[in-house]
Amino acid sequence: MTKKFFITAFLFFIFSCASGEQPQQLSSLPSWYITPKTSNQNLYGVGEGYTLAEASKSALNNLASKLMTSISSESSTLLESNKYSTNEQSRQKISEVVAKITFNNYQISNSAAFGGKIYTEISVSRAGFISEYSQKLSGLNQKMAEIFKQAQNKSILEKINDFSAVNDLSLEAESISQILASLNASSANFKNNIDLYNSYQNSYQNLASKIE
Repeated sequence: MTKKFFITAFLFFIFSCASGEQPQQLSSLPSWYITPKTSNQNLYGVGEGYTLAEASKSALNNLASKLMTSISSESSTLLESNKYSTNEQSRQKISEVVAKITFNNYQISNSAAFGGKIYTEISVSRAGFISEYSQKLSGLNQKMAEIFKQAQNKSILEKINDFSAVNDLSLEAESISQILASLNASSANFKNNIDLYNSYQNSYQNLASKIE
């Protein structure tokens, strides 16, 4: 009886300490980490690590994850409102493009050390990000137009290779267009771009079916 009592009392004590420690730890963390900022001017991400570099990388991953969530909801709404259907290939390509995004010129806007770890908040200029990827989208559009135009006077086998390349580029461009549109970037020209990419993809599929 006595032995069981002491074991029970000891376990209760350990559980009470662990339960009481967690809220105290959470309350000691910076407010900007517990409740990440939202802003029309900047994109924010938060992270933790044992070094500043590790914490910053974690914060960048956090930002990419939040961006992916935003794109998933916003782009689906945009596609449906413009009477386009969403498909698994499109969603998968968006995930691939977001995974490759590099947030250039990010700043460590906040950092704090607590419990042997470093906590950081990074910020990225929304306007700067939109400008960078708008330029990238414009470059892709120009490249696709050139390849597609030059392919018209080629043999059917050469043409299918060029159309295949344009098709791949159009999927990447479609993803970037959806990313920009989800950030309310007026420069994305969402509907015109999606119509253009659909026409490229249809041209490739029609030619491929003829060859088959």
